[in-house]
Amino acid sequence: MRILLTLLILLSTSMPALASGDLKGKVSISPALGKKVSPTDTLFIFAQAASGPRMPLAIVSLQAKDLPASFSLNDSMAMTPAFKLSNFKEVNLVARVSKSGKAVPASGDLQGIVKGVKVGSSKRIAIQINEVIK
Repeated sequence: MRILLTLLILLSTSMPALASGDLKGKVSISPALGKKVSPTDTLFIFAQAASGPRMPLAIVSLQAKDLPASFSLNDSMAMTPAFKLSNFKEVNLVARVSKSGKAVPASGDLQGIVKGVKVGSSKRIAIQINEVIK
């Protein structure tokens, strides 16, 4: 038992810590789609694993009137403790303007996606909402 405990301590001190789950950036909307947005539409900004579960790892909800909007996503915004940003190396960031106010995508919603974002990167990520969901 003592040997196992010693091994666990050695492993935990010699292994690098997981990256912080913080991601920061700014969401804007393309000029072509700007006129399709109502100030009361809901703006969802979330991270999904680049490969793996499609459930958002972290999500924030704002109103479209806040565009352009700065955002910060971190582990405290996880939908479940088992799926936190810091548990993944790479994510896709999605910004979606929802006409219905629901996070599930629907025809007519507007969105932008940035793929392959390294979790914990200090780089500010720019997401442009530039497509209409059909």
